[in-house]
Amino acid sequence: MPDPTPRRGWIRPVSDIAGSGGAVALAGMVLVIGADVALRLLGRGFAGTSELVSDWFMVAIVFLALGGLQARKMHISVDLARGTLPPRLDAALDLLAATLMLAACAGLAWYTTGQAYHATLAGERVELPDFILPVWPPRWFVPLGFVLAGGIAAAQAVTAVGTLIRGAR
Repeated sequence: MPDPTPRRGWIRPVSDIAGSGGAVALAGMVLVIGADVALRLLGRGFAGTSELVSDWFMVAIVFLALGGLQARKMHISVDLARGTLPPRLDAALDLLAATLMLAACAGLAWYTTGQAYHATLAGERVELPDFILPVWPPRWFVPLGFVLAGGIAAAQAVTAVGTLIRGAR
């Protein structure tokens, strides 16, 4: 399937940068878990591996990828009649989907920004035997992911409106 991400404009570079951040987090998670397993075989281990993985790496992996998924139209969809519909009806469905995604992302971004803000003010952290792990910074990945996905959905809605007006893709 060809990549539907636009080649020009801000969508591709921004979603690629965010996705690269998620990929770096995935690589970091693999390295930390691998090192922890290797050290446990020697009778030692890293303190806080599960906290680091769940509070930092997994959050980055999931939420930094949202924009790229939206840009590539890889979220769950039903393509039962897609491609057989007239271009304007196809565009109307795209507009509906993009508008619903934008509304969902806006609400979730608003809510999670408040959560991240309060976590930042509280200096949210996990206290481990050997050190204190701050967990407020990755809380900002969540609204960032929703803002990026919502911005891309808004751009897709504009494209769908253009198709509705012109009548062809």
